[in-house]
Amino acid sequence: MLFNEYRTEWPIAFEKEKKALVAEFGDVALEIHHIGSTSVPGMPGKGIIDILVIVSSLMPSEAYDKPLRRLGYINRPVPDRPESPFYTKPSVKPRTHNVHIAVQNGEIARNHIMFRDYLRADRGAFDRYAAYKRGQIETTPDEWDKYSRNKLEVAAQILKEAREKYDG
Repeated sequence: MLFNEYRTEWPIAFEKEKKALVAEFGDVALEIHHIGSTSVPGMPGKGIIDILVIVSSLMPSEAYDKPLRRLGYINRPVPDRPESPFYTKPSVKPRTHNVHIAVQNGEIARNHIMFRDYLRADRGAFDRYAAYKRGQIETTPDEWDKYSRNKLEVAAQILKEAREKYDG
């Protein structure tokens, strides 16, 4: 399994892809954010650049589907998250980029940004999440699906803390 300590080239890769996304999307993309582990300085991760594209509406889907396909992304629906279209590239592994589409001011967009910002701001949450991820890699080195499922529990707890801090 490919797992990396934080790399300074991750934000650079995001900025490069953001420029391509802006050029393709035009005004359909209201905001484009770097999210996920690669967006948190010092956080280990898979090295896949996660990007959040905020749109005013998920309909018509062609407004974001066509630009993403022109950039080499494929649609990979997540069964338990139909309200958040998900794209990856390249079409075969190893993947380099993920794009999450979310509606402006919606819960999905808010959660992604809040989670990232909380990990950047709270050293305790950062340390817990990084340690958990490293531990999962040691115990499930060749099982991406298991790794991803297992980290959801601790991520949910951290998001709950973030909500309490920012909303409470």
